[in-house]
Parts: sequence; structure tokens; C-alpha cells
Amino acid sequence: VLAKKPDVILSIPIDPTATASAYKKAADAGVKIVFLDLPAKDLKAGEDYVSVVSADNYGNGVASAHILAKALDCKGEVGAVHFADTSSYAVQQRWQAFQDTLKSDYPEMEIVESQEVNAPDFAGDSEKGASAILTKHPDTKGMWAFFDIPAEGVKQAVKTSGLKDIPIATVDLGLNVAIDIAKGEDVVGLGAQLPYDQGVTEAKLAGY
Repeated sequence: VLAKKPDVILSIPIDPTATASAYKKAADAGVKIVFLDLPAKDLKAGEDYVSVVSADNYGNGVASAHILAKALDCKGEVGAVHFADTSSYAVQQRWQAFQDTLKSDYPEMEIVESQEVNAPDFAGDSEKGASAILTKHPDTKGMWAFFDIPAEGVKQAVKTSGLKDIPIATVDLGLNVAIDIAKGEDVVGLGAQLPYDQGVTEAKLAGY
């Protein structure tokens, strides 16, 4: 991209640590950077990049907790997969909100175990983590994942386990989970972001 000599780069660093040097190189070349959801590690706002555009990730985590609780009649043991990288502010907010909401609003629900997931194999790692939870806790009634691709891994783990009627809640919209929701299958709902609106805001920041 730098070879094209852009004035602005709009981007989301899926792995904020591994991609940091590439973004720093762009910043040092004088390119204005607008991030989505989280900045690359150690880059300074207003110096190395313009801004970060993000959804209400905490609110979406709250929504996903309510959705899962409704599917379980507000009681039962649940498992969760979440991102191991604590520098990823957006998804950590989702995970924190999910925990907070169950604790404050649903005393008959308990997170019996959570598994950390690493990039880049979100689906594969989530399947392994969810399988470990379901094997150790066969009475698990529901599962939570921090975005749609991990939710696909959780779905596969549930299928492989042979356990029935385990609803999955997540955050962020993807095609496969959308199809699941429409069919009334494993994924019962999600706290949705507004990607189009975020894109509009990114474009305005870039133009400014």
C-alpha cells in the first residue's frame, strides 16, 4: 500500500502487536492513519495516527449477555471463549460486559469456565477451547464467544460434543452466524456493531 503513496490509510489491526511495525512505518512516511476498533501497539494518538473509530463494545457485550440469559430462562452454567490479548480494548470490553451483566442481573447463571483464544486461528482455537469446556463441564447450558468467527468454532465444538440445545451468543455480525440466527439454529443472537456507520465516520476523519 505504501508503494502507492497514499495520503490516508483506513485499517483495523487484527493483531495490534504483530502489525505495529508496519503501521509505524506508514506513520513515519507521513501517512495519516485512521484505525477501527483498536490502534496498533505503542502508536501514539495524534502523533502516529489520527483516531480510533469504535462501536459501543461494552454495550454490545451487555446485549449478548441478555440474549443468552433469555435463551436459558435466566439460569444455568455457561462457558465462554475470549481473546487472550488484553491490549485489544474492543473485545476485552465485550468480555468484561458479559461477565458484569451475568453477575449483576442473573444470579442463577454462572460462568463455569472460560478459555483464552489467540490470533490468527480464532475459529480453530475457539473450537479447542469450547471442546475443553464442554468435556469438563457436560452440564453446560450455553456458550458465549467474543465475535462471530470464534462463535463458528464454538458451534463446531458443540456439534462434535454431541450435546444438544446449547445456545450460543456472540458480538459482531458475520454471514455464518447471521444464517444461524435466521434459521433458528445454534447462534441465538448477538450484540451488533454498526459497521456502515463506523465506515462513514472513518471516511469523515480521513477527509478532515
